[in-house]
Amino acid sequence: MAESDQSILQDIATLEQLIDAGVITLDSFGANPERVPPCGGRGTTLSWVIGVHPSLAPAALQNSFQAVQFELDQGVIPIDGIGASLPRIGAKVVQPITTSDFVLLARLRQVKVPLGSVRVTVDASRCRPICIPEEVLKGTIELLLSRKFGANSDFKLGRVTLQITTGDVALSISFTYGTPIGDVQIQLNAHFLLLVQDCRARVIDSNVSIDLLPPAFLELLFPVVLNIVEAFVGAELLGTLRPELIQQFQSLINQFIPQNLCLCHLEAVPHEINALACPPQRPIPTA
Repeated sequence: MAESDQSILQDIATLEQLIDAGVITLDSFGANPERVPPCGGRGTTLSWVIGVHPSLAPAALQNSFQAVQFELDQGVIPIDGIGASLPRIGAKVVQPITTSDFVLLARLRQVKVPLGSVRVTVDASRCRPICIPEEVLKGTIELLLSRKFGANSDFKLGRVTLQITTGDVALSISFTYGTPIGDVQIQLNAHFLLLVQDCRARVIDSNVSIDLLPPAFLELLFPVVLNIVEAFVGAELLGTLRPELIQQFQSLINQFIPQNLCLCHLEAVPHEINALACPPQRPIPTA
């Protein structure tokens, strides 16, 4: 066993021994209220009291006990950031988007051991879950592209691929651009992020790239022509098509959200986009 693995196992055993011996105790941990409305309504206050009793710590563990810190996590994500240390007695207001378990942890170097947890329930009883399938989005984007790049366009539209995975929407479009001395194959790849802003969906692109695949002779014999093509393609696809795709994608998602409801949660999962729309806690901003 590697030395680092032995150290981790030793720290786990040390934390467990300190907790079992009553050196570290969770005297109280709660949420008030335990049930909150969705869509950024009233939050809940988490409060805790962690007791420490140095006199109960064995002499061999005194140094380790002094190094113990405490963290508050929501699932596996530290609320105050990675490795944030908490006071032994404290409180924090949180506004969970969905029903969440908050966990108090004792940390010794890289090792964390839970002291206790509390569940905050987001009351979604009046909310409407919405599912937007991948094929619906793909069909709409294909329609937009076929209208934009019709018979009179310099670009011949090829294959369109849309893939929705956890936290990511990936779009890939192939084109053929004809020049008097040869066709240039073009591949546009884009990744989109989904956000919620003012009760509606907002779409931004996190990464957009264009790859040109010209014939070898064009690249060798006519580099000036190729540079002109690259500049034109970049202006047309990145400058014009990119914002149109974002706007259409965003508008399509928002069409699924009833006007009298507020979009509270939006998430990309494999092959679909899941949304949660709820009665608004405040007036919905108008566009």
